[in-house]
Amino acid sequence: MNRRTSYLPLENEGLLQSDPLAYTALVNNIQRYGIFLLDIEANIRSWNVGAEKITGKSRAQVLGKPYQSLYSALAIAEGLPHKTLTSVRQYGHISGDSRRSHFNHNELLVEHSLDAIRNAESELTGFVEVFRDVTLLRKEQSALYDKATRDSLTGIANRGFFVEAAKREIERSQTFYDPLSLVMMDIDFFKKVNDTYGHEGGDVVLKHFVSVIKSKVREVDVFARIGGEEFVVLLPRSNGTIAEEAAMRMRLAVAESPIDYQGKTIRFTSSFGVAQLTPSMREVDDLVRAADVALYRAKRAGRNCVAVWQG
Repeated sequence: MNRRTSYLPLENEGLLQSDPLAYTALVNNIQRYGIFLLDIEANIRSWNVGAEKITGKSRAQVLGKPYQSLYSALAIAEGLPHKTLTSVRQYGHISGDSRRSHFNHNELLVEHSLDAIRNAESELTGFVEVFRDVTLLRKEQSALYDKATRDSLTGIANRGFFVEAAKREIERSQTFYDPLSLVMMDIDFFKKVNDTYGHEGGDVVLKHFVSVIKSKVREVDVFARIGGEEFVVLLPRSNGTIAEEAAMRMRLAVAESPIDYQGKTIRFTSSFGVAQLTPSMREVDDLVRAADVALYRAKRAGRNCVAVWQG
């Protein structure tokens, strides 16, 4: 919540400082935004209609309670109320999203703006917060982000997400001289799978393949689908040897993980190409091309194997 649009009109700041009770009366009936005052000890002094509506907590339930009582149990355990108050005491203002508790014990996500109130002598006299419920909004934004960055069939990252992540990792690798490797893979004879079991069967195989590979990658790795049956795993802080060993584990896991589909057992394998970032590689495409060359070598060697780019 930007300070200029914090729903604390500039013309009311003087009133807030000189006569907090009058300010409380002024904002009491606002329903879209919760607005309340805290005393110098951060205990709740006022609670408008909007705050009641958003949190489900009545004025009688919150007046006199400490600021942290508004937060969710998890946020309190993380010390967020204390950190927020410490920051606003030091800088005079803080804004952002925070997790709060609803009367029904559910967690709310609110966008809030907390300001210090000071008298004419610049002495701290209390705080004022304006907040709104953004739980649904953030869920919608998250869903849109996932739609834009996730593969709709398998749920892993899509090509666009991979490219952006690879750009960041290449820059980090070149800055800190950390190794970076890429494993490219695809399912052997996938067209035959589609021809035999139909596209629905092919989709089942793709999702099964993804679940197997996911069990073999680290949390820091980026696993993405970049084509029909083509996938990549970006391995930060990993040289070619580490990436090759990881690819071998993935290959073996796939080969040993048949899937039952409509009463039949589908067995399939996959091929892997490994490339480590070199000083001459400046762009994502340079690293991808190297891994692709290695993957082509794996296919020419008979598939169901791992090949490493030699430069």
